[in-house]
Amino acid sequence: MNMLAAAQWMMMRRMLGVTLMDRIPNSRLHEMILLFNVAMTDLISSAALGAVMSRVLVIGDNLAYIFHGPVKYFGNNFSFLVHTIMLHGLIHCVTLTIISFGYRLFVLRHSSPSSRNVWLIILLGDFPSFLMFVTFMCSLETDNTLIETLKKERNDIDWNVVTHVFLTSVYAIPLGSCSFYLFIVMTVGCFSVIIIRRKANSILQSADNSLSATTKRFHKALMKALAVQASLPFLMYIADLNFCYLCLFQVHSSPLENSVLMLSMVPPALSPIMSIYYIRPYRVGLQEWTKKLFGVSSKYVPKNSINALTRTNPRLSRSFASDL
Repeated sequence: MNMLAAAQWMMMRRMLGVTLMDRIPNSRLHEMILLFNVAMTDLISSAALGAVMSRVLVIGDNLAYIFHGPVKYFGNNFSFLVHTIMLHGLIHCVTLTIISFGYRLFVLRHSSPSSRNVWLIILLGDFPSFLMFVTFMCSLETDNTLIETLKKERNDIDWNVVTHVFLTSVYAIPLGSCSFYLFIVMTVGCFSVIIIRRKANSILQSADNSLSATTKRFHKALMKALAVQASLPFLMYIADLNFCYLCLFQVHSSPLENSVLMLSMVPPALSPIMSIYYIRPYRVGLQEWTKKLFGVSSKYVPKNSINALTRTNPRLSRSFASDL
């Protein structure tokens, strides 16, 4: 199931990235930057998530990861590297979700920031996650005596067969700081999405603001398109609570140990479907590629002719209001 969901996620997100670059006009460049970053981050995260398929084990104060995905054939250390990249990508997805909702709220009151500022905000948002990535790489347990002791405590697993790594104590600085950072990001992400989304919807529903009906439809469509993506911090927060439950009560349960990261697969699996419904250039691009696949001719509308078409066809203008 992980492999199928990851493959579907990768394919749809790659097509979304290509479509955004090709079809969205320059007037929507800022939205394209955010959506393109989300698509590419999702692509990398989904590839890593499907490749590792990690199981989290809590053994005393230490952690162990068992890798069931195809990356297991490349060794323990490489599997851990891909797992770390996956975590970095998921955290950056949460950061991008917060930035996307914050951007929607900002442009309702102010003019759009420059493309340079949008990129700067994205890079600044990714910097703490990158530090976590580097720190987490230093949390591997190297004491062979301790590793052998940990293996004996979980003698229900054939450690000679599975690809695995052991990490240091959750109370050590490398792993403890990363776990605390994950919890803070998930908590901030949950509350930020709720507050910002409610604030933006309040502005859109206000009768005395100066936004046109078309602009309101455009922003509402974007908010709906972000709805599934916004569930990622909530599900990761639940996964973090599940992880805390495993640590505090030393529970040894295969379903719970596998579900810690499996919960993060739900938003990626549904997000491309929501994108097809709400992002019109993506929907049109998929229709054209499908027609080409089955040998059906289709007409291509250049992106620089969209404005001219909307002036002659008001219905198309309304449709483009739900492009993103």
